[in-house]
Amino acid sequence: MADNTRTLAILIADVREAAGIEDLTDLHPDATLVKWINKSWRLFRTKMSNAGFTFFITTTSPAALPTSAASAGEQYMEIDFPAGAVAVFGIDVNVSNAWYPMTPGSFATRRDYQGTLVGRVVPHTYIVRTMAVESTTTVTVGKIMLVPVTSQAALYRVWYLPVWADITNTSYVFYGHDAWFEWLVNDVVERVAQKDDDSDNTYKIATLRKAEAWEVIKRAVSNINLNQPIQRTRISRRRRA
Repeated sequence: MADNTRTLAILIADVREAAGIEDLTDLHPDATLVKWINKSWRLFRTKMSNAGFTFFITTTSPAALPTSAASAGEQYMEIDFPAGAVAVFGIDVNVSNAWYPMTPGSFATRRDYQGTLVGRVVPHTYIVRTMAVESTTTVTVGKIMLVPVTSQAALYRVWYLPVWADITNTSYVFYGHDAWFEWLVNDVVERVAQKDDDSDNTYKIATLRKAEAWEVIKRAVSNINLNQPIQRTRISRRRRA
């Protein structure tokens, strides 16, 4: 097997070896380790994406922009937060057959783009207003604000981190690099040590090794982000006086 892949079975074995629990299958059954590996991988994907690594990010299919305000008298439009999304990392809008990145805004700037822009241009700023909201046994989809309001026909697509579906098939292949798997294994070892009340100082060692692995990962992410020869093009904008 290639060095940049690991099966779930190999990860389980790596965790047992690193934690010194090769024979403790009663106290630490494979099912528990599988659950923790999935939790750690889910956390790792979010951590990597927040650090600027786009490997796990995907996009929605192009869809038509709304052509009216979210409600009467408002100055913003709304689109749905993507189903199964952990976080939104960007929104593109198509103008004259070319895609342009929208600018992420904050809730505090929601009223900054109004007046003469209304109805004349496509929106250039997005603000995540709500994520999915739980209500007993159902979940209401979240909403993303787009400003300013426009009646111009255009397309948009959302770049987001999809939720991780837990893996239980021990033959499943994880793709990554040595530092990724080092981080993952030691994050699970921390959970094992926590359950064992850390009698052999295993937690401290795992935390140190995980931190060392993350420093290697961060340097790689930084190099990827620096390798950007093309500057982003933004839609021109004006604030109301």
